[in-house]
Amino acid sequence: AAAENSGLQVILPTFPGFPPIQHQNWIPMVDNVEPGSGITLDWHDLDYPGMGERWILAGGLSPSNVGEAIAATAAWGVDASSGLESAPGVKDLDLIEAFVRVAKETSAWEQRASETRT
Repeated sequence: AAAENSGLQVILPTFPGFPPIQHQNWIPMVDNVEPGSGITLDWHDLDYPGMGERWILAGGLSPSNVGEAIAATAAWGVDASSGLESAPGVKDLDLIEAFVRVAKETSAWEQRASETRT
């Protein structure tokens, strides 16, 4: 409630099969039912018609699949944890940099493609 009163947006986890979250100050984050497990969601099965344009995809993302995930879902944001570790609990700077680079490149490509279609 304090975040909402301050105008901040709240990221609220949700999972495939749950009803979409509809609230102006909440950004839904779609994850698998075991967050942090590294289990990848089937992005092609996601159907959240009420989520709006701003939502975050999580669930088994890594530098090797984040581009495909963004292209398949048009997610507004992405989240990763275990996919950026060289060992359990140890973040790997090279993996983090690669993840961010691929996510930005894919997002920029998707934006340009969208602009040329309109």
